[in-house]
Amino acid sequence: MNAAHPLSKFNIGSLDTLSGDVHGALLKFFQENYSANQMGLVVLDREPLDAMQGWIVDLFSQISNRGIADVERKMPVFQAGQLPATLRHDNLKDYRELSFTFPIPPILELYRKKPAAYLANLLGHEGEGSLHKLLSELGWINSLAAGPDSIDDNHAIMSVSMELTEKGVAQIPEITGYLFAYLDLLRQGRIEQWIYDEQAIVAELDFRFAEKASAIGTVQSLSPRLQDYPTSELLVAPYLMEEFDPSLINEFLASLVPGNVLVTIAGPGYVGQQSEEWFGVSYDLVTGPIAIASVEASMLALPGPNPFLPESLSLLAADDAIPRPVIKQPEAEIYVDTDLEFGVPRAVTHVSLRNPGGLISAADSVRGWLYAMLVEDDLNSLAYPALLAGVNYQVASPPKGIRVSIGGYEDKQFVLLEEVMQRLVSLPISPERFVILKDRLLRELENQAKNKPFQQVYGRLMDELVSSAWPAPELMAELAPLSKEDLRLWRDELFSGVSMQALVHGNVAEGKAELLQALIKRYVPLAAVTVLTPEVRDVVGVNEVGMEIDHDDAAMLLFIQDDAATLEARSRSALFSHLIGPAYFSSLRTDQQLGYVVSTMNPVFYERGGVGFLIQSPVAGPRELRERTRRFLDVQVERFARMSDEVFSANRAGLITQLIQRDKNLGQRAQRYWSELDRGITTFDARRQKARMVAQLTKADMISYLDRVRSLFDTDYLFIYSEGRIAEVD
Repeated sequence: MNAAHPLSKFNIGSLDTLSGDVHGALLKFFQENYSANQMGLVVLDREPLDAMQGWIVDLFSQISNRGIADVERKMPVFQAGQLPATLRHDNLKDYRELSFTFPIPPILELYRKKPAAYLANLLGHEGEGSLHKLLSELGWINSLAAGPDSIDDNHAIMSVSMELTEKGVAQIPEITGYLFAYLDLLRQGRIEQWIYDEQAIVAELDFRFAEKASAIGTVQSLSPRLQDYPTSELLVAPYLMEEFDPSLINEFLASLVPGNVLVTIAGPGYVGQQSEEWFGVSYDLVTGPIAIASVEASMLALPGPNPFLPESLSLLAADDAIPRPVIKQPEAEIYVDTDLEFGVPRAVTHVSLRNPGGLISAADSVRGWLYAMLVEDDLNSLAYPALLAGVNYQVASPPKGIRVSIGGYEDKQFVLLEEVMQRLVSLPISPERFVILKDRLLRELENQAKNKPFQQVYGRLMDELVSSAWPAPELMAELAPLSKEDLRLWRDELFSGVSMQALVHGNVAEGKAELLQALIKRYVPLAAVTVLTPEVRDVVGVNEVGMEIDHDDAAMLLFIQDDAATLEARSRSALFSHLIGPAYFSSLRTDQQLGYVVSTMNPVFYERGGVGFLIQSPVAGPRELRERTRRFLDVQVERFARMSDEVFSANRAGLITQLIQRDKNLGQRAQRYWSELDRGITTFDARRQKARMVAQLTKADMISYLDRVRSLFDTDYLFIYSEGRIAEVD
């Protein structure tokens, strides 16, 4: 890469970058780069525009306009002679990746035509005839993604990235051959207008029926666009595909050649001749022709017309308040909610198929996980066009049984559900895919030991408390000897008799319940089943769980459990966590500088909650962190006693506001309703129930709760920790 281009620079801080006169350097940087004429501002509020304008002018006119000129970068991302090249480097995690990076013409000014997006959509396609499908069937890759990225006004790149299997690592020249064979297919006069038109339809639907995102997410995504697009097209610009221009597409295609690519190969254990300056990563960089094998490309083809594009986008007339039980039988319970509040022709369907024992044991948990992966893998080429057309699905294996979820435009959902159910109950398990996906799952479990210390100690909390959660080593012990035949027999037994609980939510009529039940009964026998709910362990006495984590930092999670699985108990711990969270962060992170990760939490497992204290520290061991937490709680006695009624009420009101916040979109509401139905809350008002209970809590209640936490600090708690290398220093 061109050393003069900013993209080549180290992009995070270090002690070296923060040495010297940091304040002076920041001030100089601010004066040279921050100017009103170089900033974009997006404000989102529910107030009238006239009122907002006055506030905005008053607040932001204080920012100086230094008249700083636009920075126009003329230097290329890659210099002449730097490409083609191959970069190989080590990976800390057991993860293998192959990527191809091509410099391409600038794309910002072409946002109405999107020639690069047209090519990326084809390169990243996962349907029949696609590069992804062929390489997956060969057992060489687990995933593939492609996309353009604008570097600046004058430069852009196209990237094609793949996660490799172990088998695929030995086939990189062949994989490279198939990539360029697919590109050659496009060069053979195969730039099709109907494909462009389909992509344009999908983009238009995505814009037309875009659902509301969070306020902070909206402004963060829109503000950078002000640098790239006219204000009048700020919202629609990323979705526009207005003009099919085959000559322009071919111009971009001409950049995707073997002589214009950086090939990057990453994997664990690679030992190169060079070492990267900052992290010491071992690597080799070789300039010159890349390795390309000759391949038979007859199995590659362009995608056919998408059968999942919605045909009906009309909205129903009725609108229900909450889901209602349309079918309520011992073997089947189906709730339906016609919800048109968000004005989109979408729906979400959740179907839980529950067997008597559930998926609670380590053996059942890991079998369910692997089988769900196999089903999704087999469905990928069919489901990918559905995904492009706005219909998606998921197969999951929660403790109560296999769950199938379908979401998106309503009129084609059951077409996809039929395909999912067919595979779910009678999938011919491919020996090769079984080995590949079993290996992938084993590596995912192994890689959990390489997560950050705070992530690992937090993840262990559920393993210690819930009967259906298991540490990775126990799951790996069950998975390692599992055979394809074992899994098939388990699957057949699992679906020999199940009960069904389902929710159909969104732009749907009541009659969907009968259609859904009939569809499910075509594939599985329904029967009355007593469903087991996972048990939550009581935290009694001192429970210390040490973890050996290969990291310099220490970490600790101290958890004190609620005294009962009641709404009142959960409300008390929620308000307590809300009250002390900012103070805990400020004291132990900002003032005491014990670590970057400092937080309180209020986890709830099957209606049993509690309060947790989490820290990852480079300067103190876990027992010192526990003692600092104890001292913090001692200080809170006086703080709580001095807290005015006004301050307490404001904090309580803040939590209540969070609890009763309206759902932002259909998917979020459907997920909330499903979670409550799964918990047996058929009034679908769990959040409001909790808000009402929080509103009744007093300062005296919180002082009492603080006294309880402090007393249990010595007698009844769960302490999960890792020493790191702090002890070695001591």
